[in-house]
Amino acid sequence: METTAVKSGGELRLAETTPVQPARELAADTLFGTKVEGDIYLTYLGLSHNPFPVVPDARHFYREPRAESSVTELLHAILGRKGFMLLTGEVGLGKSTITRRLLLALQEREIASSLILNSFTQGVELLRAINKDFGIDIGNADFQSQLDALNSFLLEQFWQGNNCVLVIDDAQNLSIESLELVRMLSNLETEREKLLQILLVGQPELEQNLQRTDLRQLMSRVALHARVLPWDRETTEQYIYFKLNTAGCNGCISMQPGALRAIQRFSNGNPRRLNLLMERCLYGLCAHRNRAISPSLVWEAEKELIPATAGRRHWWFLGGAAAALTAGAVISLLLYNSGMLPSSVAPSAVATPPPLATAAPSVTPTLSDEAIQTFLAAYQLEEQTRLLAPLLRQNKFDRIQALLADLNTLQPVTLAQQEDASDEAPLLQLPSGKWLLLWQAPYRLEAYHYGVNGEAVELLQQDLASLGYYDGTLDGVVGGKLMKAIYEFQRDNQLSPTGNPDSNTLYRIQHRIKQTLAAKAAKEPEDGRTGG
Repeated sequence: METTAVKSGGELRLAETTPVQPARELAADTLFGTKVEGDIYLTYLGLSHNPFPVVPDARHFYREPRAESSVTELLHAILGRKGFMLLTGEVGLGKSTITRRLLLALQEREIASSLILNSFTQGVELLRAINKDFGIDIGNADFQSQLDALNSFLLEQFWQGNNCVLVIDDAQNLSIESLELVRMLSNLETEREKLLQILLVGQPELEQNLQRTDLRQLMSRVALHARVLPWDRETTEQYIYFKLNTAGCNGCISMQPGALRAIQRFSNGNPRRLNLLMERCLYGLCAHRNRAISPSLVWEAEKELIPATAGRRHWWFLGGAAAALTAGAVISLLLYNSGMLPSSVAPSAVATPPPLATAAPSVTPTLSDEAIQTFLAAYQLEEQTRLLAPLLRQNKFDRIQALLADLNTLQPVTLAQQEDASDEAPLLQLPSGKWLLLWQAPYRLEAYHYGVNGEAVELLQQDLASLGYYDGTLDGVVGGKLMKAIYEFQRDNQLSPTGNPDSNTLYRIQHRIKQTLAAKAAKEPEDGRTGG
């Protein structure tokens, strides 16, 4: 038996697990370079169902606190007959889930509701759809007849002590005409009560649409605006373990340090993308015959989720010569249309002068596989070659830094000259001509902005003070003086003066401190001889 850390109810516990038997031969879909058949990964991991489906799972619903709070607030506004409400958020953050939860709560209280999913419907068709979902069917009657029928229905429900709710999903697609109808419906009221409670659910563009001058009356009636925000890392972690446990995980899957940070980075706290990413990670565990989600696995999963660029989709099949000819024609046409070519010379008539000489093709320096492998091996990072090699070739410094941070390992530093390296650290010359080394900083700044405090900040203050750049209190709090000190140090050392202590800046600070100490140590014997 083995013991594995399991998250349950926000607490970490140990669970006994039985080693999973090797899966049968994989086939069908190729994932992570391995053939995987259907849902065999569930069998391999001992899961009863897919914990991270694309469609929300009502049977294993995760009650995210902020979403539950939004449901409660909207329900109270409806029960209080507040009239007009908004629910906005980016795609994939869970607006539909909140709406579904709200409609279930309304159904439990026997509150009549009309749900409109096709927000492109306009005019009398939209009004007819609203009536039909309320159970009002007067055929193809005109607009005024439909409105009168709805008003009569709402009054009847009101005198019976009932409430009525209209919910329009994807409301960012509503036309001005449809929004004007919504405003008209919000006018249906008694002397003291709103007859119809209206909830518009949509993306942030909905709020922008309502800011129009001709819709300011409608915007002024918003009694409650609930905004759905991305999840923080703690919520993401709780969700992952909750979903794994409800699928019968019982400790069968663990997460290595840094994996959660990578998951949060790539999902951006978006539940829909989180589900896609986590499902891909489960496939990866099966493909690699592993049960521990590592930062490397998350990065591989994220790479498989990124779609091909538009350019690659549309140009690769043309071939080199055809693509060049097509590009030339397009450029000529653009120049002609912009007036940069005379109107008397059509693009098709532009003559190509004979070449005076054939210029040598420009060659972009590339990194060889051998150079990359030797460099990574020197830092014991051979296992990350598959992930790091493409990033090194593309000079994607920020993503290299992010990956190494997730792996809780070294930090990348770029140098303009080879001589700038301290000690004898292995170096790799990049296509840009700069030199790359990997370095372990004496402290790690997890966050850096005004007001952040911690031991690492205090150590940074001490280092800058020793170099004469910081003269403030050594209190471990990021403030104006520390930011100014960082900026001035960067300016004096030919670094980009951003005021942010990135890995290049931290490396240069330590390099300067070593130089200062070495110079001081060399001077002391000379002073001793002079004094003797």
